[in-house]
Amino acid sequence: MTSDLTWARRFALAAELLKVPPAFDLDTLGGQDPNTSQDLAKLRAWTRAHYEPSWTKRHFLMPVKVGGASLEYAPVFKAANNNIRYTLRQWEPMVMGESELNALSGGDKDGAVAAMGLRRRHQNQPELEDNETPLIDDGRPCLFTFVRDPLTRFVSAYSEFEYRQSPAFLEGVKDVCPQGDWVDSAFDVSSYAYDELEDGVLGKKNKKKNTASAKVGHRHSHKDSEEEEEEEERGSSGDLNVAENQGLFARLNGRSTDWPPKRGSEQRARLTLVLLAQLRWVETGNTGEMPNVTATDPLGVKQGLNCYVAFHHLFPQASNFLEGGVGGMSQANWVPMNFIGHLEDFDKEWKRLAKTCNVHPERELKYRHLPSGGGHFATRGEQGPDKAMERLLSEDEDALRAFCLMFLDDYTWGGYDLPKTCAEDPRIQALIEIR
Repeated sequence: MTSDLTWARRFALAAELLKVPPAFDLDTLGGQDPNTSQDLAKLRAWTRAHYEPSWTKRHFLMPVKVGGASLEYAPVFKAANNNIRYTLRQWEPMVMGESELNALSGGDKDGAVAAMGLRRRHQNQPELEDNETPLIDDGRPCLFTFVRDPLTRFVSAYSEFEYRQSPAFLEGVKDVCPQGDWVDSAFDVSSYAYDELEDGVLGKKNKKKNTASAKVGHRHSHKDSEEEEEEEERGSSGDLNVAENQGLFARLNGRSTDWPPKRGSEQRARLTLVLLAQLRWVETGNTGEMPNVTATDPLGVKQGLNCYVAFHHLFPQASNFLEGGVGGMSQANWVPMNFIGHLEDFDKEWKRLAKTCNVHPERELKYRHLPSGGGHFATRGEQGPDKAMERLLSEDEDALRAFCLMFLDDYTWGGYDLPKTCAEDPRIQALIEIR
């Protein structure tokens, strides 16, 4: 698996590309104790993340008996997970509970809380070759999953995240989830200068000066000449240091119409990448003790970002298939999978699944869609978060590079080609570890 230091370099470069400070000091990280380092613990919250980790006590894999075979499905959020579990429910109702089924069948995700994940497997098996290991007739189920192109999956996951953190969704779960905009929860306006957000994070300062002046001129009219000189010296790169820049939001007499960025905007989509790159989402305070050397789960997600596992949808696919070894999280290994299908060629792959897992006759493993498709429409459309993220990643090459760095293992482990912009960047290529 990819080393901690390589992951740290990826995240540091991603932050640089997004023009924000990194979450840690890369120069000192290499000398920190891997078993006690707070910086590494935060980093592993991403690199070792599982959907619905074991500390929630909610997830398990349920063997499904079909056609003389036993199958276990390891879910991946936003990769046909609901439809696959709905199919398997034909043979094992516990794969999808009645209440979740009713909510999904009606096209209403508000009541469909995902209760899934990946349990640890303790068998000693050889390292994967081509990411699949042959099925051994020793009574153990055939473990399978489906993955999806990392970029299209991330766009869908971001849309799901915004949906579950939307005012309409939060209103219905007041007793369970913190209320308010997740942007305010993640970005403390008292510590962020307007200039930094505008120039770096929000990427707006390259617009025409007249337009920018019309929108924000009244907020800067009270600056003295010394401040203006300091801004001139910093230049227009946007690569500012938060600690040095004291142009606080508080002095701007309240929030502007630009904050928080509206849902469906590219500025808000960019903030999501910053949220990931700076590890702002990691809960290090009141959710329990720091993971120790034998921990199998990383730190959790801040409550204000994770209503009904909203943030978990953003986690990488590859990290869900890591297990703690004898040395715990510091020696995680890949879980041996008997079958890894690709969503882009689903019909063909589903047939291959039946053959790989020895289902007889193969037609017994009949796939079926949820009646409603299991989706929702609250965050879709031309003004939806998905379109905003698509525009950002297609128009801003540095934002795309930052995305690639944080999801690099999804490409290498999942067998997908990197976008051309990322594939041709020597900095990114240098951070790909050969397994």
